[in-house]
Amino acid sequence: SYAHFGIHEEMLKDTVRTRSYMNAIQNNKHLFKGKVVLDIGCGTGILSLFAAKAGAAHVFGIECSSIAEQATTIVQDNGYSEQVTIIQGKVEEMQLPVDQVNCWSAGTECKLELTTARHCVGLTGPAA
Repeated sequence: SYAHFGIHEEMLKDTVRTRSYMNAIQNNKHLFKGKVVLDIGCGTGILSLFAAKAGAAHVFGIECSSIAEQATTIVQDNGYSEQVTIIQGKVEEMQLPVDQVNCWSAGTECKLELTTARHCVGLTGPAA
């Protein structure tokens, strides 16, 4: 279960994976600057924080499991609570306070209306 700390610890300790995401986001700040980012399945919020640090106007991290509580604390402890909002729940049941989000997947930038975003549960990555 993704609510268990162990799976998140394992992913964070995978430095090749974590640094690859961090470098991809930090080396492409122009894709995030001023954008509204939706991080589906945000876990501990690490990718949400990377997107915020890259200049995203706001990041909504959505996490179905209870690890969302720890993600909220992590965001607050790192000083990004004004820029990153963690929401616990299913993306297909979300009501976000914005009409559209910007997404970035496999190098293709697009805008998603939130009705479409709710059906994109399979989107993963640094800025979905």
